[in-house]
Amino acid sequence: MTLIEQYSAGRAATLLAYALGLSLALLYGAIVHRSGLSPQAAMAGLAAATLVCVKHVEYDLLFLILPLAFFLTRRGRRSAVALAILGYLFYVDRWIPVQRILTPQPARILYLVMIVSLVALIHIVDRADSRISAALPVNSNVMSHFAEQS
Repeated sequence: MTLIEQYSAGRAATLLAYALGLSLALLYGAIVHRSGLSPQAAMAGLAAATLVCVKHVEYDLLFLILPLAFFLTRRGRRSAVALAILGYLFYVDRWIPVQRILTPQPARILYLVMIVSLVALIHIVDRADSRISAALPVNSNVMSHFAEQS
């Protein structure tokens, strides 16, 4: 059950939830298109964002494999935070479900915050990567760049 369906009743609530989800998906697709994300970041962001836009069942967390692959190829604190969030969603939540500790409403909000944080971290990390790669000369790699500097 989505947050909208919880506060509204009947078929209208379900239609509203799906319409809002579709609207969010279209909005995020436009943001990805305009922001110039790398293809890897765009796929990871879209995969994670689908978990916010439409109602999913538990095994749909497999969509998070794309963000996992994206962050495993990066280094830094932001990637470590994202990997911690993914680790929580994949492993810890299976052993100690947050629904047993919190009521359903705060549990859904916590889940939403984690997924939105992942999407934001994908954008931040990709933007930082593009700045670093833009500073390097064409047809060079990082090691040759540092060798030229010394």
